[in-house]
Amino acid sequence: MQPVLEKLGYQVAPYSGDADSAPQSKRVSEWVKDRLIPNAARRFINERFVPQSSHDAAFSLQFNNGIDWQKTKAFFIPTEHFQRLGRIILHVREPEGIVPLADYDALCREICHELEQLVNPDTGNKAVKQAVPITDIYAGDNLYDLPDIVIQWAEDGLIHRLHHPKFGVVSGHDVIRKAQHSEDGFVIAAGKNIQPGADVAGASTMDLAPTLLYLLDQAVPKELDGRVLLEMVDPSFQQDRSLKQSAESPVVTQKVAL
Repeated sequence: MQPVLEKLGYQVAPYSGDADSAPQSKRVSEWVKDRLIPNAARRFINERFVPQSSHDAAFSLQFNNGIDWQKTKAFFIPTEHFQRLGRIILHVREPEGIVPLADYDALCREICHELEQLVNPDTGNKAVKQAVPITDIYAGDNLYDLPDIVIQWAEDGLIHRLHHPKFGVVSGHDVIRKAQHSEDGFVIAAGKNIQPGADVAGASTMDLAPTLLYLLDQAVPKELDGRVLLEMVDPSFQQDRSLKQSAESPVVTQKVAL
């Protein structure tokens, strides 16, 4: 996604990216790595002698140094998941953000539109099933702590390259697989106070938290998203819980002045 955003003008590299414009130290290190140390030897050293913390630190440094944060409007968070998560460099949120909050929604939708123009050259079909602003999915006070754009790739074939009508074809080291978790999930529940064979069609992941609180005989806050999946709760437990709550409710009396 980095070359895609760079060619669309949303992400800026610290240098143009060709061999002549790269810093001398970077060119030398890449020459040493590619010419003097075979791939098999590098893999052996990395797997046997280099701790994971060192890999993480090196990757973080490489990622941070690969972007001009003072000129970049958006980037995609590195992830191994099927979806890609985009982040807008907001002026009010990021230390070097340049995008005003007033332009946030329009920029998210503009980027989503551009990403949905991507085509998989090997299939001739759209590469992105949908690109969605996070504001179309969630709401709440902590909304801006989440990634701002979610990409769901098409599932009709592996994606080795991407084509966009504005800049042509780009390719990278990663291959996007053609399978992911299903949009429609399922829930498996068993044990005390669970109703066997219950049908919970139409339930949401948002319903898990209130249902767990209910089964733990705890109060379910009214402001909590989701609902209690009563259809999967044993009716006797529901009745006992209702009786217990009724017994604990204070009796309100009212004095009438005569």
